[in-house]
Amino acid sequence: MNTYPIPESLAGSYRGDGWALAATLNGQVVAIRYISEIAPGIAEQLEGPHASLFVKQWLGTLEAMSVVRELQALGKVSLGMCRNWEFLEQ
Repeated sequence: MNTYPIPESLAGSYRGDGWALAATLNGQVVAIRYISEIAPGIAEQLEGPHASLFVKQWLGTLEAMSVVRELQALGKVSLGMCRNWEFLEQ
């Protein structure tokens, strides 16, 4: 599990603590997308004890694939948590 600082250049995308997909390039986060914003259908489950299960299931959907492809164009895509201006890869 890797931890990456979220750069100031992504301040407009940073929303605090939450599940997210991140694109990293050369060891730096270059883009983040919060699951609660891109998958509102599972937003309620993101706070519960089985959040990771719901997120991983969502990743297998067509809806997720378009976001993953967008991020893949920018770098390596990882699932994780944003917290305290860091992305913690899961």
